[in-house]
Amino acid sequence: MLGTVGFLAVGTLLSALTLNTQARELLLPVIMFPVIFPLIMALVPATEKVLAGDYVIPELRILCVFDIVFFVAATVVFEYAIE
Repeated sequence: MLGTVGFLAVGTLLSALTLNTQARELLLPVIMFPVIFPLIMALVPATEKVLAGDYVIPELRILCVFDIVFFVAATVVFEYAIE
């Protein structure tokens, strides 16, 4: 769930930024992948540890911080990104 929220926050913000560009279908994945890379690098070990029944608190902290930072940034900047 934390990965989905992070993906949505980043995707919404970056899609609003690329809304008025001509090559938005190509530009969005190119811009989005480097921003989402830390999210993916925290999700993969977290999923592995959950399936193995291990302790996942460090990964959950990273995911929570990522989600909070990008949700707040997307909320603050979204109006300016649409213009």
